[in-house]
Amino acid sequence: MRVQIGLEGVKLAKARLDAVGKSVDPILRGTLNTTVRWARRGIYLKELRSVFPQRSWLNKKLKIKLAGTRRLNARIIPSGSGIEVRSRRGWGYRELSGTRARIYVPDVDGGRKLAAGFVNPGSKKKEPLSTRSERARNLKKPPKHDQRKTYRYGYHSPQPALGPSVAYYFKRLTTLKRVRMINTYAQQDFEKRVRQAEQKAIAKR
Repeated sequence: MRVQIGLEGVKLAKARLDAVGKSVDPILRGTLNTTVRWARRGIYLKELRSVFPQRSWLNKKLKIKLAGTRRLNARIIPSGSGIEVRSRRGWGYRELSGTRARIYVPDVDGGRKLAAGFVNPGSKKKEPLSTRSERARNLKKPPKHDQRKTYRYGYHSPQPALGPSVAYYFKRLTTLKRVRMINTYAQQDFEKRVRQAEQKAIAKR
């Protein structure tokens, strides 16, 4: 999922800065890096904390790659790994029987989303657990002592249920309205930086 930032007036700004002996590239990098930090803090972290309350944990799941002299773009890279259901605020379940219940996790729009796994409502801990995986696979060269063409495997011990990743929520939050907010912020920051650089260069003359 990408958020494209479109800056207007770059050619005009370049001409204005060239006239006072300044380069537009550092200003572009500064705007991109400031904008991506602002978007992570002011939009994504703010919204995601309703589901994942720990800011430091979220920062690690929303990594930033900043623009540099070799790369004129900045990115937020959300983690695509599944997250344990019990680490979320507001998860719950709905009973289907005395030993099985469906797991639900909160969504960023105030609703809820079904998560893979189950809860045993009859147990004391009522932990959200992953459904046991047991599949058959054809073997190209079965062992000599065992001529069976398949084998089965499963979890040796109960595994915690995983819910949607931060990348899932990131995509849900990246609406047209929020993209416009990010672009507006970037445009205003860029214009401010150009004016400041131009004024400083003129003042030194």
